[in-house]
Amino acid sequence: MKLPRYEDPTKDFLEAMATKFCFTGKTRIVFLQRFCEKNAELNDKALADEWQGELLEGTKKQDKDPAATKKSVDAAAVILRDRLQVICDKLKDEGCDFGETERGRWKIGKAWLQKVKFPEWAKEQGSIKPRTIEECWQELQTKAKIAQPTKPGEMPSELIVEKWEPRLSGMGARTNVKRQSFLANSDLFYRVNSPKTGHLILFEREPNGTIVCLCPSEFAPSTYHAGKETVLPHPDSEYEFFCSDELGWEQLIAVITPELPPFQWLEDSRQEALEINQDHLAGLLDYVNGQPNAEVLYTKYLVVAA
Repeated sequence: MKLPRYEDPTKDFLEAMATKFCFTGKTRIVFLQRFCEKNAELNDKALADEWQGELLEGTKKQDKDPAATKKSVDAAAVILRDRLQVICDKLKDEGCDFGETERGRWKIGKAWLQKVKFPEWAKEQGSIKPRTIEECWQELQTKAKIAQPTKPGEMPSELIVEKWEPRLSGMGARTNVKRQSFLANSDLFYRVNSPKTGHLILFEREPNGTIVCLCPSEFAPSTYHAGKETVLPHPDSEYEFFCSDELGWEQLIAVITPELPPFQWLEDSRQEALEINQDHLAGLLDYVNGQPNAEVLYTKYLVVAA
């Protein structure tokens, strides 16, 4: 599911949350202004200065000389911080984990509201639009890292397709030439190069649009990527290579994450390569969006008539 941009409906969202959490009076004012996206870069004192009239309403009026004005801003800042304490205590009761943090708790609360409460609210409002499997694939593809020149001795992150060439002895050897097209029914293998250590998920999109999970699968039961290079099919697989018999563009996307995503369909695919549907791909995409250390690689190759 695709969320609207957080900053678009922020005012309506915060108003709804203020009502949900029963924030009224100055507490409501502080919540709406401190957690508003447009005020994110303002410090507490600057925000208190901007809203001192509302924050000081009902308190003793100050003179207009500079010293009194400074005292007014300071007094407004005290009220703002006091109301923030009340707000953050309420968010904690609602499930926000502040850990041991004492200063700047509102920033953690703001991130929690955006990550946890905003999607719930957007779904209730009908603002979340379902993504097609094509949209999910394209979004994953846009996240793919393009191989960049590296320093001597450094490995580039890349996804490579190579042809399995027989030797005179009958043993197979891989070619060193990168190609974009292969004859139908060629014996192929895939190579994932990345210095990252983690778990590898590999998708193949066939020319007809069908998407299959090749890792994990019977071709590559283990998802563990030890860094450097992973070759598929795995050496301990009963299959020596892949074979593409459908003419057209084959596409591959490799995803490497620090931890294995908690999806049952990944376990199901270990036994037999699973055909991926929209829910599978959308779930993985959401997971990747929440993993700043995830890496995505992409390549494609053309299968032509022999």
